[in-house]
Amino acid sequence: MNKRYVMKTIAELQYDLENDYTETKLFDDISRAEKLFGKDVPAIHDCVEEVQHFNGTIRRNAQIVVDLLEVALSEQASLSYDLVDFQIDDHEFNKLVEQAFQYYKEARIDTATEKIWDAFERIKTFYKQYDKKGSITKLIDIVSKNNAEYREMVEEEFTSLTKRGNDFRIRHHETNKKDICCKEHYDYLFHRCIAVLRLVTSVLRENSLNENG
Repeated sequence: MNKRYVMKTIAELQYDLENDYTETKLFDDISRAEKLFGKDVPAIHDCVEEVQHFNGTIRRNAQIVVDLLEVALSEQASLSYDLVDFQIDDHEFNKLVEQAFQYYKEARIDTATEKIWDAFERIKTFYKQYDKKGSITKLIDIVSKNNAEYREMVEEEFTSLTKRGNDFRIRHHETNKKDICCKEHYDYLFHRCIAVLRLVTSVLRENSLNENG
């Protein structure tokens, strides 16, 4: 989302709410917000639909849209990665990362963590000519760039993240899985996983450019 446009929309909504502008003007405001940011903040659609179907809900929903945009702006500021940097030659992986980013922006950190872990499991099989174990080995070899100490570190990180995914209720919810008790722990796991994916995708993108160049 364009930060300047979001801040402008928030300011317009707040001004119209504070100055008791007509319902028509407020509806124009939230309709514009839906058009500009509905894809990034789907909950705005719900606000517009409620206003269309129930009289007397316009002011409450206008305030909800303000709150949603402020949360989205805050979450966007805290996620310091650019989605385009994760794009590789794997449509399903790209889709999972995009979903993870979207859920993170919506403050649905548990679902965001689940999706980013799905992406981690997906990228392990990037080299389709190998089985999963062979693909992981090749990935780690490429990422480490023939540096033995770095390879050991990357391999340890892959192993650790795999263990966390198996032990905790991230992707699996059997009764023997450990609960993640708070948002802060989800946030830690999300960023730890995404940092590894950022490393791997940057090297894969670099190799792709070299091969095609």
